[in-house]
Amino acid sequence: MKYSSSMSIELKTVDEVVTALGGNMAVVMLTGSKHGSAVSNWKKLGKFPAKTHKIIKDALQERALDAPDELWKIIHG
Repeated sequence: MKYSSSMSIELKTVDEVVTALGGNMAVVMLTGSKHGSAVSNWKKLGKFPAKTHKIIKDALQERALDAPDELWKIIHG
């Protein structure tokens, strides 16, 4: 079942997103990160790399969750 964005719960922090997706190792596997410590580093920085935006947002949407784009290092030009 697909949920509309009005039905989703918005997560506010990188830590909340990681927890909602099953923890550090689940996010490592989801994003294809080569280093297990990457997710811990993202949590410390409070930002995900821009290249993870679509895969994480899609995974959140499948769970009727969302997160603000500000949690990614995306440069708007």
